[in-house]
Amino acid sequence: MINPDEMMRLLIEASPSFEENWKEFVADWEEEKENLPHYLILSEFADHMVYLFNEKDLDTLNKVFTVVESLHTDGDDYVKLAATVGLLEDFQCYLEKEGTDINLVEPFLGPESLKWWRKLTRYLKHGESLTE
Repeated sequence: MINPDEMMRLLIEASPSFEENWKEFVADWEEEKENLPHYLILSEFADHMVYLFNEKDLDTLNKVFTVVESLHTDGDDYVKLAATVGLLEDFQCYLEKEGTDINLVEPFLGPESLKWWRKLTRYLKHGESLTE
């Protein structure tokens, strides 16, 4: 099972340019290192994903979405929820805020991530439940 710290290690391996952000985050939250607020850094990583998407860094983006799929399939309960609500939801909202068609992301997503991506879309647009 992938735990929260492993989650961040995998995301940074997929996109090494985010490592400095992670180091700064950990330093800023040094007193809380046993209970880091991962949702905050995932929101920042989602913004980083928008940058990768806009720069058309498809190689890195594919690596990131491979990790996101693993988070959904192999993560502990916290990681699975964080991958959906902390990462994909923010990514989707950031893209929509700048007017990007979120459907352009679907080809990058693995089957489990795509399921949650579409659930998020229905939730955000129509208030449908996120539960299975």
